[in-house]
Amino acid sequence: ARSAAEARGGYLVTIKNSAENAFVYTLVSDQRFWFQDLTGCGNGPWLGGYQDPTARGYAEGATHRTFTDGGWRWVNESDGASFDTYYSWSGLEPNNDCWGVPETYVCFYGRFAKTGLEWNDLPNEGEQYKPYGYIVEYDTASAIPEPSSWVLLACSGLAAFVLRGRKRT
Repeated sequence: ARSAAEARGGYLVTIKNSAENAFVYTLVSDQRFWFQDLTGCGNGPWLGGYQDPTARGYAEGATHRTFTDGGWRWVNESDGASFDTYYSWSGLEPNNDCWGVPETYVCFYGRFAKTGLEWNDLPNEGEQYKPYGYIVEYDTASAIPEPSSWVLLACSGLAAFVLRGRKRT
């Protein structure tokens, strides 16, 4: 997911606060972006969080008990995103417990629900664990076409279609 996001000119989304978390969730709250795990919990798209073994506070198997346990980081921390200042782990997450497979990446999570605003740590191996998608964030607005550009393109395409239709009749 990280490589795919970078290939699109962005990076996996980083989340700085609860308002941003809620906004990003609205973009992917549709059930088609989620899968139900064996316990009936919903696992949503990948976020940009990962466990860095070189980070301050890294501890394999660490839980959510303190801000720094586990060495969790964001792929892009230049915008101020930090697990030290905001996180939305669900229940006992992160627990690094997936039947012996290390969980080192973050996704949205619905504990005993189809979707949810909270986060889970998951491994990046085994098809049964992989979220269905990922969320790409861009540094500048110039990376994303302005809505007015799309409207102009759509209108010019529509005008060409209408003109073409007139010539035939």
